[in-house]
Amino acid sequence: MEYVYLDLNMWIDLHMRDEDDEVREQVEMAVENGEIALPIIHTILTEEATFENEQMRKEVFDYMFELSATHSLRPFTDVQSFEIERFVRGIGGDFEYDLEERVRGKGVDDLFGDWSLTIDGEELDPEGEYQEVFEELNQMFQNRRGFEVTTGAVEQTVEETGDWESELHEEIEKIIDDWDDHFDDNARRRRYAKYSYFYDSVFLPLAQRFVESNLYYNFGVYDFEEYVNQGDEDVEDLFRLFPANYTYVTLTNAADLQDGRKPNDVYDLFSLAVAIPYCDIVVTENVWRTESERAGLTETYGTEVVSSLDDLTNLI
Repeated sequence: MEYVYLDLNMWIDLHMRDEDDEVREQVEMAVENGEIALPIIHTILTEEATFENEQMRKEVFDYMFELSATHSLRPFTDVQSFEIERFVRGIGGDFEYDLEERVRGKGVDDLFGDWSLTIDGEELDPEGEYQEVFEELNQMFQNRRGFEVTTGAVEQTVEETGDWESELHEEIEKIIDDWDDHFDDNARRRRYAKYSYFYDSVFLPLAQRFVESNLYYNFGVYDFEEYVNQGDEDVEDLFRLFPANYTYVTLTNAADLQDGRKPNDVYDLFSLAVAIPYCDIVVTENVWRTESERAGLTETYGTEVVSSLDDLTNLI
């Protein structure tokens, strides 16, 4: 069974088509035959909950709920942690940690599982109480830990645990200081932004997990300054080992360096960061298809990214 991610616009497009529409029939038949699954994710439900038209909101929710059969992808912040854990376990010699098994599943955290709709453990009638669901979604999204991590305590831990951690911390700080004012081209700016993100959101949590696990990994073999200045494929390959993180920062850079991020882009970025590396096919806006291909994400993770339901029907 292939996992096919539809962004919210594609769900709406599919829902608004006539029931005898050829594309709609083909997609629904593929789901019914078990050829594809259409997973949903927290952020797409949160975005859908912002619709002002209550009737449309309810209809689209119903349709997603039914056709997805509650297949889902874990939220981005959870996947961040999974990717760090897999890396740490791999350094320790444990190669059985299955990322895909943890990212793909059924149910949406704290909301619903196999054909039941729950909030705080109480079953709800799938035909009613939608406003309560959407309010809960919005509250949960607002309270979720974002992609930025609190670094103070981790930095203190890193500095106190041994020479190699201290040296790594000092080297990274020096690189950041040295290059803060020297970005005169987009390629370098992208590399710097990517490196800064990985330092905050991946390397510091990694250092903490290494300390907790009594493990050692020598990041000194990577020339981060060379990477920021001219590019270094070894460093890029290291980043790619964290697929959701790599996808997130790559697409974020693309948005920032073009027209800047639009308010609703946050939903797409968090969703696509998980969908592109962990689904087989992604159907989304053309701008994200273009950027994911340009950045090599589709080739790196073996994902087909298309920008219309018609294109999807050629793949299933």
